[in-house]
Amino acid sequence: MKRLWNIIIVIFLLFLNIGIVKANVTGKINLTGPSTVAPGETFTIKIGLSLNSINKQTEELMYCNGRLIFDEKYITYVKYSMDAVLTGMPHGTESFVSGFGFSFGNKSKFYGGHMITVTFKVKDDAPENLNLKFTVESHLTRISTTYEVPEHNNKKYIDAPTTGSSITMKTKIPKSSDATLKLLNIKDQTLNKTFNSNETSYEITVENNIKEVEIDAAVNHSKSKLSIQGNKDLQIGENKATITVTAENDTKKIYTIKIIRKASGNNNLTTLGIEGKTKETFNSQTLKYTMIVPNETTSLVILPKLDDETATFEITGNEDLKIGNNIIQIKVIAENKEEKIYEIDVTRQDVKVEETKTNMILIIGSVVGGLSLIAITTFVIIKKKKII
Repeated sequence: MKRLWNIIIVIFLLFLNIGIVKANVTGKINLTGPSTVAPGETFTIKIGLSLNSINKQTEELMYCNGRLIFDEKYITYVKYSMDAVLTGMPHGTESFVSGFGFSFGNKSKFYGGHMITVTFKVKDDAPENLNLKFTVESHLTRISTTYEVPEHNNKKYIDAPTTGSSITMKTKIPKSSDATLKLLNIKDQTLNKTFNSNETSYEITVENNIKEVEIDAAVNHSKSKLSIQGNKDLQIGENKATITVTAENDTKKIYTIKIIRKASGNNNLTTLGIEGKTKETFNSQTLKYTMIVPNETTSLVILPKLDDETATFEITGNEDLKIGNNIIQIKVIAENKEEKIYEIDVTRQDVKVEETKTNMILIIGSVVGGLSLIAITTFVIIKKKKII
């Protein structure tokens, strides 16, 4: 009998335990946000609730109350938003201030996740390396149940012990991305258009004697750097100079200047040699000359010397000279294809002229010889008379 009684007591106690459910659900309000923020930056803080040991079949969140505390000196509130499946709004006002209370609930089964997203902005005057702390405190978290809870006078809810949390973010001034110039000039040259920091392509044309240009450039941001290339050893024709600006955060912008160096227009001679002899009266700006050559000269060796080694020359008319007038041309072609023509008017003497000259010389010689003989004879006779 006693044994039977003990069995009955055990069954009764088991029956009582079936109806008694301990309130063992706990919660924590979590905060998430960025680790660093910059002055003037907009950022979000997410407030979420996590519950431990909740039975999704018999328990769901009724509401959770708490408050958010933050330093308003360098932070301003922008807006807030609620999770789509959650109900509940911040109490009393449409704006969060430090210490402001909030409440949210869930009419569906609780699956966790953030409840409220709050957007803030860091004030522009916030110093670097400032610690911005956000703290959330929990007031009450209540869980509805499908069963009666003896600890709450058989009402169908339990209060879950819930803790708060905090996060700290540091202000950090971001590195500049400004990779622009505020000034671009070429010494003694003019760009093809007015400089604009957003315009990256320019062009200049320089004379042939310019082999290097001096580029004066200045960056817009003090922490940007620039490098200049391609402004030296300019070749004839098109050259490209580049000004590369590197921002503090390594962003790059390249400005280009197309430099067109003109070809040489120098088509002058410095000396003019004829048959190995330099013509002493030569002048590079005097284009016409004359000379007479004997009958036996049928060609002339012309040796011009260029003032610019990039120029070339062509000689015509210096061979097969005919008796009388001949025109020898020295055409000098500059690098830019401009031409200059020097002319030598050569007169080749006729053979009759040569014979006439020879005969005249002989006649003159004979006359002079005869006169000399007469003079000597006369002188001797006079001398003899004086002696007698």
